[in-house]
Amino acid sequence: NSTDDKSTSTVDINDVINKSIEQFEDAMCDDMNTPKAISILYYIMSVAEKQIKSQLLTIKNAKLILNTINKFDQIFGLLYTVPNDYFGTSNNNVINEIERI
Repeated sequence: NSTDDKSTSTVDINDVINKSIEQFEDAMCDDMNTPKAISILYYIMSVAEKQIKSQLLTIKNAKLILNTINKFDQIFGLLYTVPNDYFGTSNNNVINEIERI
């Protein structure tokens, strides 16, 4: 189960993402079990938050998590995306800024 508690330092992000994708797809195939699918999305975000707070999140894993969240959001459309021309920037600039930090 992807919601099992694990020590932040021993979390394998690839494992979390792969299991979460599988569980997300199962939830959506289970008569669009939206509450379960959203709980999986929340779980991924909580893992990312714990990794950030303990300063263990790498750029590679941050991109993996972000791509997975965006993939899930293609189904729900929950995350608001500000049009690029409003800020004059793109997602690549945001990723570049994250890498710079």
